[in-house]
Amino acid sequence: ANGIKGIELAAFMAQSAHETRNFEAMVEEGSDRYFLRYDKTSKKKEHRISAKRLGNTEPGDGIKFKGRGYLQITGRDNYTRIGKRIGVNLAKNPELLEKPDINLKASIAYWEMRTSSKVKDLNNVRAVTYTINPGLDKLDWRKEQFKNYKQLLAMR
Repeated sequence: ANGIKGIELAAFMAQSAHETRNFEAMVEEGSDRYFLRYDKTSKKKEHRISAKRLGNTEPGDGIKFKGRGYLQITGRDNYTRIGKRIGVNLAKNPELLEKPDINLKASIAYWEMRTSSKVKDLNNVRAVTYTINPGLDKLDWRKEQFKNYKQLLAMR
């Protein structure tokens, strides 16, 4: 219904499968200590840099704006931008991103904002992954998922 089809759908599904552990986890899991990696109060400089990049400006933003949704949208800035695009105040109510209908709308909006509007060749799993996870986490697994979704959608 939103126009995502073909190679783009295979790419979206592959990235979503990875980010959600095969659609088992729609919310990033971890301890309070784990979420300091996104918080400006962390003692580690690289965590504070990450927090700034994500727009996490208040103590506690790391856990408040943890990854949620099919693409694990993370950070105050992303919640604010995506919320505006879909007409939901996610910055004020981040847990709304856990509702299936909002999750889907937000994930598609995030995809359109970060990926489909910027990646020329959606067959390039590395380029697609970089827009979702700049650390290129588990790139080989994402490539395998993309291949599987292309076959499933009969696009060999």
